[in-house]
Amino acid sequence: MFHIGQSVTHPIHGAGQITGTIEQRSVQGPRMYYILTLQQGGLQLYIPCDGCEKAGLRPTITPQEAQSLLRALPALTAENNTNWNRRYRENMEHLRSGDPMQVALVIKSLSVRSGTKPLSTGEQKMLTTARQILISELSVALACTRQEAENLLRAALT
Repeated sequence: MFHIGQSVTHPIHGAGQITGTIEQRSVQGPRMYYILTLQQGGLQLYIPCDGCEKAGLRPTITPQEAQSLLRALPALTAENNTNWNRRYRENMEHLRSGDPMQVALVIKSLSVRSGTKPLSTGEQKMLTTARQILISELSVALACTRQEAENLLRAALT
């Protein structure tokens, strides 16, 4: 499905690259694993080759898709659910979807909310996670530094 050197995105950990080799490990019986080295921190994840879809692994967005996402971000409508529990669950579903537009929606929603009310600790952590995921993908897609991608995201939100 993927090849060595390909940039991919994990829905919870962000962008990375399939590196070096594909090893066979015996964690739950002998299986082939992709070694995914994450952009942020260099953490390595071992993802079963036959379980990539289940894990939500997908190719990183293209530069055109990244630009399109940044242009669409100001027009996204922030969800305004007053029930904290429901809002948290919905945002978590958006993050787990792996869809960069859904991750951007979480960022927009929580950023708008933080402008009117302080976010709970859980929502603040979720906002930080969503930002890290999207910034890592934008920096890979646009071949720029994390700081440049963060600046682009910040500009799109204002």
